[in-house]
Amino acid sequence: LLGYAPQVQEAFVCSGFGTCATVKNILARLDGGEPSPVVRLSLTTPSESRGAVMLSAHYDSVGAGPGASDDGTGVVTVLETARALKLDPAPRHPVIFLFTDGEEAGLFGARAFVAEHPWAREVRAGVNVDNRGSSGPSLMFETSDANRWLIRLFAATVKRPATSSLFYTLYKRLPNDTDFTVFRRAGIHGFNLA
Repeated sequence: LLGYAPQVQEAFVCSGFGTCATVKNILARLDGGEPSPVVRLSLTTPSESRGAVMLSAHYDSVGAGPGASDDGTGVVTVLETARALKLDPAPRHPVIFLFTDGEEAGLFGARAFVAEHPWAREVRAGVNVDNRGSSGPSLMFETSDANRWLIRLFAATVKRPATSSLFYTLYKRLPNDTDFTVFRRAGIHGFNLA
């Protein structure tokens, strides 16, 4: 598939609320030009450490919701990025493509990935692509702590950035989370787009 060797991570996971599920995450990897040591992600700048970059989206949806936009478009975005990256020379850092299961039911796939998959220890930074909606721009509404280097990178590479600190303030008041919540708590720096 696109020149990758995908794998399935099957895991039994429980949330803090006592609900449990068996999930099947789908992963693929594009090796980078530099080795990817196992690192713990408490560093504040990319120059202090090497590591993998992760692109993620969830492939489950809810019956009452529009699965095409939450999160079919995220899955397509990650797949298209994987296809495009295969056409270029190897990137500097490894790239991990993660399609999580059980996001809607309790972030189960993300929990399984950070707790059990060996690639999780290599991830230095990540981009989570979630609920696209049916119109308007995709918004970068959340980053990790110590994000100065991330914001500079975002501003330098995105032609028309759509973001505001107000987005995250409003998001924190909503009664929901995304897989990025799990990644951020595990020390993965990055962006949450929706």
